[in-house]
Amino acid sequence: ILECPLFVAQNGGVACHENMWGFATGPYFGYYVAMPQNSNVTLNWTLDADGGLNQLFTEVTDGGLIPDEIGALPDLYWNMQRNSTTASDYGLQWVAYEGGQHLFPTPDMDPLDERIIEMFRQANRDPRMGEIYTDLLNRWRNLGGSLFMNFHAIDLQTTFGLKEYQTQQPLPKFQAVMDFIDNNPCWWTGCGQ
Repeated sequence: ILECPLFVAQNGGVACHENMWGFATGPYFGYYVAMPQNSNVTLNWTLDADGGLNQLFTEVTDGGLIPDEIGALPDLYWNMQRNSTTASDYGLQWVAYEGGQHLFPTPDMDPLDERIIEMFRQANRDPRMGEIYTDLLNRWRNLGGSLFMNFHAIDLQTTFGLKEYQTQQPLPKFQAVMDFIDNNPCWWTGCGQ
């Protein structure tokens, strides 16, 4: 797509990437955990004394608990490496138009699966989520990523927000993002311009 050979052949133009400055991706992790075909596994996790958090974080970080999945972060980091290489190969700045955890009920999830949704809420508040965000953002930078737009700042209704409401004490993932910003001033070409 970045080379757009059909356009070049038909119009005598230059490859698409020659007129682009950036390559944008959406580095999310964990979407598959809430998919209906996995609910039999994830519902069983919620029966544990911790509401399923240990097994959820094991699946996210290492995989092996949901059939046919390699783990949310191993999959994300593999894709990030590929995207970093693509951006570099084409001389483009690599940006995240949005990204972060995607432990969120899918539209076709059974409304009775409130136990899974509550497990996601608790995971969103867990210190391990902050550790994951720290690792994700450091890997992003180390792989050559530039601007990373976290999705999103405040959201009471879902598990996506860095906080659930404005005056809430910082959740671990909110603090991880703020610490990363404080410790990593603009590092990419064109930042702050």
